[in-house]
Amino acid sequence: MVAPKQHNGSLWLNQDTYFSLADIDEDYSTEYSVHVKGNGIYVFVLEGEIETGEEKLGKRDGLGIWEVEKK
Repeated sequence: MVAPKQHNGSLWLNQDTYFSLADIDEDYSTEYSVHVKGNGIYVFVLEGEIETGEEKLGKRDGLGIWEVEKK
C-alpha cells in the first residue's frame, strides 16, 4: 500500500516504512517479513479478531513487534 520507493503501484512515502492492508478470512495464516532490518512491525485490527504469536487482538487493538525478521 505504502513504501519508501514506488513499488508495485504503492504510494511513495519519504520514510523507511511500509504500510500493508489485508482482508483476512477465518483460518487464514501467513508470515510477514520485515522489509528493513532493524525496523519492527505494528499490527492494527480495524474489524474482527486475529491472533499473532500468542497474542489475540480484537477490533481497534494494536500491537508493536520488534527484534524479529518474520512474524
